[in-house]
Amino acid sequence: FFQAEDGIRDYKVTGVQTCALPISGAITLQSNGAIDVNSLSSLTIGATGVTSTGGNVSLSSIGVGDITLNGPVVANGPSSKVVLFAPSGSIVAPVAAGTITANSALMNAGMVDLDQPNNVTTIAGTADQRYFAFQNNIPLQVGTVGAASGINAPLGSVILRTTGDLTQTAAGVIVA
Repeated sequence: FFQAEDGIRDYKVTGVQTCALPISGAITLQSNGAIDVNSLSSLTIGATGVTSTGGNVSLSSIGVGDITLNGPVVANGPSSKVVLFAPSGSIVAPVAAGTITANSALMNAGMVDLDQPNNVTTIAGTADQRYFAFQNNIPLQVGTVGAASGINAPLGSVILRTTGDLTQTAAGVIVA
């Protein structure tokens, strides 16, 4: 049994890091390769955060539960992306220093509330039950991330705040 306070750190292994352990509390991960974490319930990122120095970061709550960011989620690299997925009715939200740094970010949940100053170039996602809110420290483009395009919040509003230009690609339709 792995206690989250101990963290899961792997500085020497490259490639995709897969973790299939029962974890209690907040998690901390660092890797030279991609990071993919799936939780059957709520998922909380610890204060140290999740960092991939050479790949994508994917965090999913595939059962019932929210994703809470207490620390930074970082995917470094020229085409790096962060994917946050939580089921309908759940919330993706930061606490304190919960920010995202990546070339692109895709978020899907019942509500997306990432109002901390993030550093993302391109964004896409869905908030299927409430609003989709995102704050960015650099110019932001609503476009395509993976197979998803634009931002969809059919039952709520879309709130985007950025330092610099806010642009939209042809595929980056905003529905609210």
